[in-house]
Amino acid sequence: MTAERIPPLLALSARYEILREVGRGGTAVVYLARDRDTDAQVAIKLIHARYAEDAEAVARFAREARFVAQLEHPNVVGVHEVIHLDDGGVALVMAHIAGRTLKQRIAADGPLSPTDTERVMRDVAAALGAAHARGIVHRDVKPENIFVDEEDRALLADFGVARSMSTETQQLTMHGVAIGTPTYMAPEQIDGGELDGRGDIYSLGLVAWEMLVGHRPWEGEALYSVLYHQKHVRLP
Repeated sequence: MTAERIPPLLALSARYEILREVGRGGTAVVYLARDRDTDAQVAIKLIHARYAEDAEAVARFAREARFVAQLEHPNVVGVHEVIHLDDGGVALVMAHIAGRTLKQRIAADGPLSPTDTERVMRDVAAALGAAHARGIVHRDVKPENIFVDEEDRALLADFGVARSMSTETQQLTMHGVAIGTPTYMAPEQIDGGELDGRGDIYSLGLVAWEMLVGHRPWEGEALYSVLYHQKHVRLP
């Protein structure tokens, strides 16, 4: 925990007791916390300090909360509350999933069985189906954004780069940073072209491969080579 983020965390402490950091990504850090009102554990996603004054990054957080609120689906990690902090940042209070990400599971246990792979695929496809029915494209389907709880239910998380098919732009980059994860992008997403729900299905197909094999296609290749293969070469 950095000193510059202690004041925002203290602002949350009236209701939420911060227990420990449980995850860190490019734009946010996630803490496990206890809700003092209900005694339930929650996850709090806090935007990194360097993005707190970035209006577009903050807007992505707000968009994530708005999209997830529209879904209310058993296979989507829910957002309970959006908190606007004094430093201009945003915190999302989300459901805490007692389990592991799919990435952690594959790293620890190796490839999944066909039966377990099918179960995860059905759950994530159900979440994507609900999103697509509401005109929402996730745009970042990958093992890190899929949680598997203690009952082996898969839940899709992180709608921070999601887009509304009807009202949002097709812009692929934010200040020169690719929106989405290149190694799971559909060819049209790599090219910055029109993107709809089929791009999510492509990404889910790559996730299925990884579940069954234990690694991504073209693992270890340079990024430009991976992107070339995704656009021009059939899966090995």
